[in-house]
Amino acid sequence: MPPADSPPPPPAVRFGVLGELLAADGDVSVTLRAAKHRELLAALLLTPNRPVATGDLMDILWDKAPPPSAIEALRTYVMRIRRILGPRLAARLATAAPGYLLEVGEGEYDVEGFQRASAAGRAAMHRRDWTAAGEAFAAGLSLWRGAPYADVPADHFAREIGPGLEAARLRVAEWRAETEMALGHDAEAAARLREITARDRFRERTHELLIRALARAGEPAAALAAYREARTLLADELGIEPGPELTRLQSLVLARDPALLEPYDPMPAAEPAPVVVAAPARPVPRQLPAAGPLTGRDEELEAAMAGARSGAPTVVTGPGGIGKTALVLAAAAAIESEYADGCLYAPLHGAGASPRAAEDVLRRFLDDLGLGAEGEGRALDDLVARYRTAVAGRRVLIVLDDAADAAQVRPLLPGPGPSAVLVASRNRLSGLEDCRRVQLAPLPAVEAAGMFARIAGRERALAEPVAVARVVAACGGFPLALRAAAARLASRPGWSVTDLAGRLDDAHRLLDELAVGDLAVRAGFQVSLDSLAEDGGPLDPALVLGALSLCDAPVISLHAVTAATGAPPWEVAAVLEEMVEIHLLESPAPDAYALHDLTRAYARDLVRRDRQGRYAEAPERLVRWYLARAGQAARLVAPSRRHPDLPEPVELDTQAAEQAQRVEPDLPDEDAALEWLSQEIDGLAAAVRLAYEHGLDEYAWRLPLELWDYFSRSHRWAQWRRALEVGDAAARRIGDETAQAWVLNQLGSVCAQSGRAESAIRHLTIAAEIRHRQGNYLVEAGTLSNLAACHRELGRTAEALATLERAREASVHVTTPRLRSTLLTNIALCVYELGDTEGSLTLWREAIEQFRVDGNQDGLLEGVLSLAQALVSAGHAREAADEAGFALDLARRLRNAHSEARALTYLGSALIGLGRGVEGVRHCAASVEMVDRLGGPGDRMDLEAYRLAIDMLAEHGSAALPGRAGPPEPVGDGGSVERA
Repeated sequence: MPPADSPPPPPAVRFGVLGELLAADGDVSVTLRAAKHRELLAALLLTPNRPVATGDLMDILWDKAPPPSAIEALRTYVMRIRRILGPRLAARLATAAPGYLLEVGEGEYDVEGFQRASAAGRAAMHRRDWTAAGEAFAAGLSLWRGAPYADVPADHFAREIGPGLEAARLRVAEWRAETEMALGHDAEAAARLREITARDRFRERTHELLIRALARAGEPAAALAAYREARTLLADELGIEPGPELTRLQSLVLARDPALLEPYDPMPAAEPAPVVVAAPARPVPRQLPAAGPLTGRDEELEAAMAGARSGAPTVVTGPGGIGKTALVLAAAAAIESEYADGCLYAPLHGAGASPRAAEDVLRRFLDDLGLGAEGEGRALDDLVARYRTAVAGRRVLIVLDDAADAAQVRPLLPGPGPSAVLVASRNRLSGLEDCRRVQLAPLPAVEAAGMFARIAGRERALAEPVAVARVVAACGGFPLALRAAAARLASRPGWSVTDLAGRLDDAHRLLDELAVGDLAVRAGFQVSLDSLAEDGGPLDPALVLGALSLCDAPVISLHAVTAATGAPPWEVAAVLEEMVEIHLLESPAPDAYALHDLTRAYARDLVRRDRQGRYAEAPERLVRWYLARAGQAARLVAPSRRHPDLPEPVELDTQAAEQAQRVEPDLPDEDAALEWLSQEIDGLAAAVRLAYEHGLDEYAWRLPLELWDYFSRSHRWAQWRRALEVGDAAARRIGDETAQAWVLNQLGSVCAQSGRAESAIRHLTIAAEIRHRQGNYLVEAGTLSNLAACHRELGRTAEALATLERAREASVHVTTPRLRSTLLTNIALCVYELGDTEGSLTLWREAIEQFRVDGNQDGLLEGVLSLAQALVSAGHAREAADEAGFALDLARRLRNAHSEARALTYLGSALIGLGRGVEGVRHCAASVEMVDRLGGPGDRMDLEAYRLAIDMLAEHGSAALPGRAGPPEPVGDGGSVERA
């Protein structure tokens, strides 16, 4: 029996994320080789012992863009993880509505252990029990095995969870160093602090502690060298000078001040701020307006305060209504007591029609400082010199609200010294040198809901949480909009939150509803737009902003806006960049622009209220450009694809081609076409809806047809389906049966690929009936071929084969090589699924030869993949490896990632069959990793190949790869058990 004071034994079960993902049962550690498996287990560990909804898990695993097969893939992952974990660990992974939970006992999870140890250490520090505090901190830090989530690739962890854990680790290490200093172990503390400064280079507090520890350890030269390193780092990387405490420590070290050697107390009692009595001729201005309550923004507030204390001008910037003034006033109020010589405040009216002149502000500042007579009749240079002389050597806090630009702010900055400057501006003030910037984004949903509840009334908000979420979404996280909405509700006791949410749902009334007294969202946007119009450029900013809002895509390209306005690209680019500068727009990539939700509402309001017809031609210009460009790209991607019974678009005449050329040069080749499509696909899909809304029906049904090859390669089925549904409505509205049949044929194919087989059958049946009535038996046969694929998807293989025979009968006199090869491929699939593997091989080989003759590369790829799959199933490993290798090369040439993953699976399976296990497992692992990277299987064939790869890894992975030296194996879906 162990002695009573011995430490408790380690828990039998352990989970961890403080390093690589850990799941261990006693001394046995389980390795999850598949990236998605690790991501799923890490997601469940975010909230141990609490169910995590399947929707939340899918958002994490697929970064909020889950594929159609995500639910099925998630179930597969859970099943595989349970099998890999073993009985005792698997019992911890429970199905619990609305998703899954991971049961974790006390002491079994490293994050909770670290947090408990940190809290115990801080409690001991407050008791001034430095030994106990140091031991607690050491225990917490010992749980770290590396960077958090080191082998978990999902962006959610690297972006949102990991940085917070890493920051907590560094703070605990810093507290441990402070306890060592309190115990007189200064050399050990200095060594630890050097490690921390290497990882958190810009934290001045850590540099201060390092200098103090080195000086106390009897190394003044090293302490001064540490100061120089910190000063150089801050100057070179941030363009700022060290803060007051760093500078003071340097002076103490230089003077060998004995105060440095006094016992160090990490928790000193709060000292009163020094009181400085101003001379009668130097009044102490205290002009800061009252700061209202600030919701959230903790990190931004800390950044603004730290920036001001550093001595560098600190600019809080963001769009109108985002809460810049509130944050600046809150930061200023928090640090005002540190500036004994006063606080100067000036509203600069930068967003208005008449920004204040710097000369007027300087004269007022001089007057407030008791030097009014010295400012009279002076030129700007004289005023600046006298102002900087007046504040030199004094601790004055200067707050400049609503700055117009760098030229307005620059004369108002003090010279070098202990004063501080906080600036609020819609403009980024890019021309202001050596400043710190704090960028404000919309409030997160939880904080936005808290602000709304505080103003509207907590009881009303708590009674209707769903309606509050709708209001928050409508306000886009903008504090001004939230305050206006909440004030409107507070003044109307007869309204429910649901009533308000319903009014905000109406896009036509949104900005009208967000106006109460002087809280008006529309007015804020108008001020920003007017400030651009006053610059007098050749292009009206309102025209550009309205054109930008026409297409409901998250990001719009410069070329699309240029097409909509009809203006020269350089003029459009100049206006767009000016809008970015004042935060009306964001620019996530070069020549790409995004609107905040409320800015979009305001821009669309401009279009609706237009009485001069400025936007009348913009929708057709934009859609016509998209159609011309998409057609050009489609011909480069698939030159042999044609819609034989469709006339050329009536609007794609010489004028349209010339317009497209003016906007952007022609696409040179297939790679450029695919790149353009990937960048513009959201805009193209939105243009379909835009065309329909404006009665441009021919554009609305033609545009989705041009995108067939791109969508079929990228597997963005949901987006394509929505576009085709609009195209179908447009074709029906103008009574064009031929157009409707083409659209329904593609719509049926998309529904089939995305698991909506019954819908696909309905669409394809209508399309086939139209073709039969028209006597277009060739296209009818192609449609029936697609219909057969849907029956096969539902497991009705015999019915699928009968439908294909109908297709062959319909096309007996009008068949084409492409149709013949397609029918052969589909018949081969049915024959294969009905159990006649050898018969299917003959049909596939015949189809493949026809694809080669026809030059149909996409068809050839699909045929060879299907042949390779059948060969693997039939045990013809040698031929399967040859065909899969050919398919792999072709898929890479065609940049078809999903097909590349299938080819890797079949090649790996064939190699395993040939006795080349290590090589085969590598290919299967690479296939699974690629599918995970793509967000999951794209269609049924992908899913079947994915499962085959997982089975190959589960059966052969551990045996093929024991103790392998060299680089790590590509991530796969098998698992292995290793001794810890």
